[in-house]
Amino acid sequence: CHHALLREFGGLGVEYIQLDLGYNKGNLPGEWFETNERYPRGLARLAADLRGRGFKLGVWVAPFLVAAESAFARERPEALVRDGAGRPRACGTWAWEPKGPMHMVDPTHPEGAAFLRHVVAHMKAEGAVYFKFDFTNRLASTDGDFVLHDGRKVKGAEVYRHGLSVLREALSPDDYVYWCSNLIHPGIGLGDTTMAACDIGSTGFSEALEKRGDDAGLRFFARQAATTVSRWFLHDRMIRLNADGLNVAPPADIEECRLRATLVAMTGSQVFLGDRFDLCEPDRFDLVRQVMPPYGRAARPVDLFENPYPDGLPRLWHLR
Repeated sequence: CHHALLREFGGLGVEYIQLDLGYNKGNLPGEWFETNERYPRGLARLAADLRGRGFKLGVWVAPFLVAAESAFARERPEALVRDGAGRPRACGTWAWEPKGPMHMVDPTHPEGAAFLRHVVAHMKAEGAVYFKFDFTNRLASTDGDFVLHDGRKVKGAEVYRHGLSVLREALSPDDYVYWCSNLIHPGIGLGDTTMAACDIGSTGFSEALEKRGDDAGLRFFARQAATTVSRWFLHDRMIRLNADGLNVAPPADIEECRLRATLVAMTGSQVFLGDRFDLCEPDRFDLVRQVMPPYGRAARPVDLFENPYPDGLPRLWHLR
């Protein structure tokens, strides 16, 4: 990965290499303190290798989620969000292997807050300086069976902001924080960048249409794109917007790649590459180079209210 970055995009501002889902013990949320067989030498060694090549280490963490079988959930059940009967509240099933039920860390409980700080301290000690904190939106629940240790805090925005603050206060001022699957406005002032909408989905619009007559992926992308561009006024005024990854590898055709690159470029966001570079044709690299380094300024959709979603989409963007 880093060899391809240096070869294809050297000098264009690539700064971080971020690990996403799949590096931690058992691939389970809550088990953040050991790596799995994919990274037998650990994160500290990886961070040192990356620094030697001019990059900084970033990590993906779902800090508030813990698998029911994780050590913290088993050993500190009192520090989990409770249900109306006083039991650790069920928080769905982990979507990836090995799956399994989940609970949530209660940031208002002293042991819960200590666990969150420990996660951050561990990752920093391993050399991480970029943090993608995912699935934070679940902390904003206002359900009656979402019971917290400190009942004085108002469920919703106050609890959500409190949880994010615990993480932020454990970081250094120059650490880069990316809130993902989050609520934008309650977290303003606590991070560097935010998802502007949902993930913009996997590639392969044309293939899905031609082989299966399925346009769900394209329609989903259009919905997220409309949300993203309509939030242009927030960018670098209240927080930096992030349109999600710029994916240009197969099965995307070149027209889909241009569509995705345009959205990322016009939002002025960080350019987040997550493709298998060995699968990309040279023309895809040329496209990526056109949007790097990031423009930094968001384009204003001039006709946003003339062509509202879902019947239309902005067609004219002004980028100063």
